[in-house]
Amino acid sequence: MITFEPKISGTRIEGWICDKMLFSSQIITLKECLEKVHRQETMDWLLDTLRFSLTERGEWFAIIDHDSIMKLSILEYSPEDEKELVEYFGKGWVNQYIRFNH
Repeated sequence: MITFEPKISGTRIEGWICDKMLFSSQIITLKECLEKVHRQETMDWLLDTLRFSLTERGEWFAIIDHDSIMKLSILEYSPEDEKELVEYFGKGWVNQYIRFNH
C-alpha cells in the first residue's frame, strides 16, 4: 500500500517497492529509450521534459533524476500503482513533484 505525505518540497511516497526499474542509470540515451519504452505517455514525458544533448560520437543522451525514473517505471510496469497515483493526484500525476522514500 502506498502512503502519501504532502510536504512543501513535494509529495513523499512511501511503501512503494520497485520490482523493475526502467533505467539502471541516471544517464540515458535516446536509443535506450526507444528500446525500453512501450507506452506513448512515457515517451511523450521523456521528450517533453528532458533535454537530450548530442555527444561527439553522435549519440543523444540526457540526465534523469531518480524520482523520475521511479515515475516512469510505474508508468511502464505497474498499472495498479499508477491507478492509485491517478486517484490521489489526478490524470496528470506524472507531472507532479513526487519523492519516493526520501
